[in-house]
Order: sequence, then structure tokens, then C-alpha cells
Amino acid sequence: MKPSMITICLHLLLWFLAGSFLLLPVKTFADDQVHLSTKPKLSNVIPHDQPTQLTFHFTNKKGNPIKNARVRYRLHHPSGNPLFSTDFPLVENKTMIEGETLITNGTLQFSETLPIRGTYTATFHVRPTNPKDPSFQSFSQTNHFTIHEKPTKVMKGSTLFMGLVLLGAVAGIIIGRGHKRSVLP
Repeated sequence: MKPSMITICLHLLLWFLAGSFLLLPVKTFADDQVHLSTKPKLSNVIPHDQPTQLTFHFTNKKGNPIKNARVRYRLHHPSGNPLFSTDFPLVENKTMIEGETLITNGTLQFSETLPIRGTYTATFHVRPTNPKDPSFQSFSQTNHFTIHEKPTKVMKGSTLFMGLVLLGAVAGIIIGRGHKRSVLP
């Protein structure tokens, strides 16, 4: 039995697609040129609690700090969730900070109170002040970092949920026993 022309074309298309994925560049962690550090640690940041010092470190491919660069930056709030409120819907999916600055020591620093939980997006466009500077090439990068919900809010929500489940179970037992008694003669 001979394969049809359609089968041959589909096989060729699949082989082409599989081969093209192998040729795509793979971005590894070593390629990252913007790294974030925070004070307090990111895992200890509580939304709408205290100012957080965000420090973005810009490095070239060799890991050395980039000096004399023009940085265009944008920090974007997370989008909301239709099921769980962030308690601050006015800032959901909005730009928090945007601007352009000159960095001389390889760092850009902000001190901000992060108002809501979720995944924030920081976008950077970096270019040398001197276009003939060989230490690095212009690049753009987007970083994401996540702020978790307030621990007290999680505890209170969990307690409320468990209380409602317990109340439902008790009510079901009471109603079920009452139903059994009314069926018996």
C-alpha cells in the first residue's frame, strides 16, 4: 500500500516543525542581564505593609556591572483575579512606575510599597550612552516577581472556610437524622 500525497506532506511538515524547534535559541539563566534583589527578602514582603527596596542589577554577559547606560523602565501591577479580590482593584493591571534614567554603577533602585499580591512585571530597555561602547549591546528584558498574600488574611480565610465546611457537615447530619425519623412508622 502506497502512502498518499497528503500523508507524505503531513510527515514532511511534522519533521520540519520538529527540526525548527531544535534551531530556536534557548535562553538560559546565564543570559539574564537584569537581576532583582529586595530588602526585605522577596518571600518576606507583605502587600500594602511597608516600603520595599527594589534593586535591579544590570550586568553584561560576563557578569560585570554595566556602567554608563540609559535605562527605560516600567513596573506594572499584576492583573486581578475574578474569583479572589486583591482588595485594591484601582491599581490592578496598571503601570506603577515608568521612566528613563542614566545608570553609572549598574544598579537601579526604587523604594515602593507594593499594594497588592500577585506577579509584578518589570520591563527594561537598556542601551549604552555611547553607541560605540563595546562592553555591552543594547537589550530589552522583562522580569517577573511574585508577592504573596498577607499571612493573616490566608489564616482568617482558611478558618472561615473550615468553619463553613464544619457547619455544613453538622447541618447535614442533623437534617439527615431528622429525615430518617420522619420516614419510620
